[in-house]
Amino acid sequence: MNGVRGGPVRTYLPLAQALDNFTLELHTRVIRAVRTNSTITGVEVEVNGARETINLNPGGKVILA
Repeated sequence: MNGVRGGPVRTYLPLAQALDNFTLELHTRVIRAVRTNSTITGVEVEVNGARETINLNPGGKVILA
């Protein structure tokens, strides 16, 4: 890339943002992954002091960073 350093923000994020099923949640504290047996079905998060669960679609994936 013309000598410019790249990382996930320059390479992966633009591709993910182009998907209609991608959501980027900024300023969100992850509390825990919600599981059913060994499958992650959601993520419990805290936003502005309130907790909520973001559910995954079947076969969905989570990236925690």
